[in-house]
Amino acid sequence: MQNNMEKKHYKLNIELSVEKSTWSNKIERLNDNSFDLKEDGYYFGRSKSWYPDLEEVSLLNVLSADEKIDLQDKKIYRYPNLELPRQKVDLLKTKFNVKIIRDAELADIHIVSDKLIYNLLTLEWSTAVSYAQMFDVFNTLKQNDQLTESGLYKCKELLSVIEKDAYIHINTVKDYRYMSLVSDAINDKISSFDIDGSRDMIIRDNNIVVFNQLRNTTALIVRDVEINKIISEDLAVIDEDQFEQISKMIQSQDKDNRTLAVEMLANCNVEESFDIVSYLFFWYYDWFKDTNNWNNINVKTLRKRLEKFSGSKDNNRQWGYDQYITLLIAENKLTDFIVKKTIKKMYDSVIRNTFGCKNNVFSIDVESIYLEDKYKNLIIEKKQCIEI
Repeated sequence: MQNNMEKKHYKLNIELSVEKSTWSNKIERLNDNSFDLKEDGYYFGRSKSWYPDLEEVSLLNVLSADEKIDLQDKKIYRYPNLELPRQKVDLLKTKFNVKIIRDAELADIHIVSDKLIYNLLTLEWSTAVSYAQMFDVFNTLKQNDQLTESGLYKCKELLSVIEKDAYIHINTVKDYRYMSLVSDAINDKISSFDIDGSRDMIIRDNNIVVFNQLRNTTALIVRDVEINKIISEDLAVIDEDQFEQISKMIQSQDKDNRTLAVEMLANCNVEESFDIVSYLFFWYYDWFKDTNNWNNINVKTLRKRLEKFSGSKDNNRQWGYDQYITLLIAENKLTDFIVKKTIKKMYDSVIRNTFGCKNNVFSIDVESIYLEDKYKNLIIEKKQCIEI
């Protein structure tokens, strides 16, 4: 992954057709009207992922540096898509005498969500090249005698107007039936460059306005998760000793019991209880849904926080266990306790169902299953919990 903070991104379409190209002695040459350059936002490097990860999002550098958040008597501006219900905002007003205002420029603190920050970036299956690499492409066309005089002049003009630290997506546009050695030369040259990653990360369109507003403000920019932590400081953290009890309540045939369990989870300190809460939500999602308070405001806030963990799961297939651990790692919430619970559940639901528990020839037990070393280093030490 490259870090190319706030580099301009351009899209350069090169159109290849009988009408646009000039043919002479069976050689296709590009004219000045074969090139179409458009500004296309900011370029932030290459990603190997389907979605931007935490490290890639940090390249935007819009969040304020870690520091103590002083809310007392502050004016706060709320961005959209917050995981922060109005009930909790009211608690802020009471505890810290904060004021919620609609003018971002007058606010002391801007509250943003991860979703807003992540959605600033667009990931595309494209390969943007550097200014120097674009020069190499043009030089290849010149050496191949694939530019007319006006085409060569256009290339020089493009080199003069594009910033030297910019990145350019060179896109050949042609009918699939149109055979073009020029297109082959361009694409072969781009393929020869050592470019890591599979997707370009770009900020464009309306997201540029939001990005510029965030990076140019003098206000403190804080994630809603951090505000929720402050609000939740006085709330109970679910202790590991309560895991079995709440797990049984969630799986109870009594709807009132399930409803009570979901209410407890929605009103606990979710961030400090994240491993346990996410485990129950991930594996017993359908039980969560069949409660009387599924659409209550606090439960909706919990659902939004755990959105990535939503959906019905197949307990009898191993991929779900991989998915859960991967999601937990992305949240930096992987604990030794929940790894052991996940291994035990996988042993009971996958291994024993497949292998059997009374085999007299081969033997496998729960101790035979362990986390890969590269993931063991990502286990965090959970803070001392406050009992409910």
